[in-house]
Amino acid sequence: MSTLTIKQSQGFVGLAPACTLAKMTRGSRPTLHDVAARAGVSARTVSRVVNREEVVSETTVDVVEAAIEELGYRPNMMARGLINRRSGMVAVMVTSMNNPFFGEFADGVRAAAAERNLTLVLGSSDNDAASQRQLLLKLESHAVEGVIGFCARDGQDSIIELAEHGTPFVLVNDDIGVEGVVSVRVDVEDGARQAVTHLVERGHRQLGMIAGNLDSRHAGLRERGFRATCWTLGITNFIVVQAPQTVDGGRTGLRELLEIEPRITGVF
Repeated sequence: MSTLTIKQSQGFVGLAPACTLAKMTRGSRPTLHDVAARAGVSARTVSRVVNREEVVSETTVDVVEAAIEELGYRPNMMARGLINRRSGMVAVMVTSMNNPFFGEFADGVRAAAAERNLTLVLGSSDNDAASQRQLLLKLESHAVEGVIGFCARDGQDSIIELAEHGTPFVLVNDDIGVEGVVSVRVDVEDGARQAVTHLVERGHRQLGMIAGNLDSRHAGLRERGFRATCWTLGITNFIVVQAPQTVDGGRTGLRELLEIEPRITGVF
C-alpha cells in the first residue's frame, strides 16, 4: 500500500513564528500554504519538497518537513493527480468478483504495486460493456496511472477510449491491437493440450470438459485444444458441457457430466 514517509527533524530552526498560523481554523485540514507560512518559505518550495524535487537544499527540506510533521499536513493526492497525472494509484479491472482466480490475480498485482509504492484500486465490470465504460470513466476521473485487467464482453471501445485519453491499459488474455493497450496473454489452446495430455498419461480414458461461455473466444480456444488433443491421443468418447466460469458453474457442470457419463474419471 502507498505510504507517505515524513523525515523527523530535531529542531525548528528557521521556522516562522507560530502566530503566522492564526488564520487556520481550529480542526481544519492544514493546507500547503499553511505549511509554507509555518516554514517561512514559498508555497512552490513546499510543493517541491513534497514532490521530492532535487532543486531544494537539504536544510530547506528539513525545515519544510518539520513544519509538515508539526501541522500534520497530508497532500491532496487526488488534486495532485488531476494536475500531473501522478495519483500513485493503479487499478485492476476484473469481470467478476465471484471467480476465485481474479482474487489471486489482484493479489499478485497488489504485491507488485506495493513494491513500487503504488496503491491498488479494484473494480468489476460484471462482464458488461456499459458497466465497464462507467467504471473506466470513474477511474480516469481519479487520475489512476494505469489499468490492468480483463475486457468485458463487447467492451473493447471503452478501453480504446481510455487509452486515447492517455491512460495506459494492460489487457490480460486478450489483444485488441490498439496503441496504448499492452497485451499479456496465455496460450490457452496449448494449456488445454497439456491438461489432456496430463490426464491421459495418468491412465484416464473417460474424459470430460466443463467449458465456459461459448461466445467467449478463449473458451472456444480451450475447447478446440481439448477436442483436438483428445482425438490425437485416441480419446473418442469425451464429453463437453457448458457452464458459467464460477464456483457454482463448476459444480453444476460436473454434475451434468456425471449424469451423462458416470464413468468419467478425468475432467478439464
